[in-house]
Amino acid sequence: MQLNNKLSILIIGFSAVGKSSICNRYVHDVYENKYSPTIEDTYRITKTYNDKQYLIEIIDSSGHEIMHHMRHDYVENSKGIVLMYSTKLKESFVDAMEIYEYITYINNKVPIILCSNKCDKNIPDESNINELAQKFAKTTNVYFIKTSAKDNLNINELFDTIIDLSIKYTNSIVPLRIKKKKCIIL
Repeated sequence: MQLNNKLSILIIGFSAVGKSSICNRYVHDVYENKYSPTIEDTYRITKTYNDKQYLIEIIDSSGHEIMHHMRHDYVENSKGIVLMYSTKLKESFVDAMEIYEYITYINNKVPIILCSNKCDKNIPDESNINELAQKFAKTTNVYFIKTSAKDNLNINELFDTIIDLSIKYTNSIVPLRIKKKKCIIL
């Protein structure tokens, strides 16, 4: 089937935050409670929005630094980005903030959702990571959502929102956020 409406959605974040679990839960409605490092996976599904069919390409990127060189192309060509961290791993939130800076330097027109994953039922959030993330989201014009692949919490909402935002902003020429200028010393 030939579709003229293609959207690439990038899932990016630190290792072991559940990027693959989120993708598998959304695309296949399955959850496996084991960690298997991802180099890169791509999922393709078709969805109908406003009477138009779209080919949705979900890129499950590696969280490993070894794959850092591939990030530039992913970020530059994505129509929507899910920036993920784990509620249980503070380093993943710190990494997400660094990735955010990188994203906005490369592509300031792409919609971003900051996704707090592993918000499983019956496990209290003993850190203030999500509180910090919500404040960050408000100040940077990104969306924020809590998810759990294990409990199937907000998975469809996450993807529906990023797809809707991607469609809305695909043809926008107005930046969603202001690019920060970098100082270059010669």
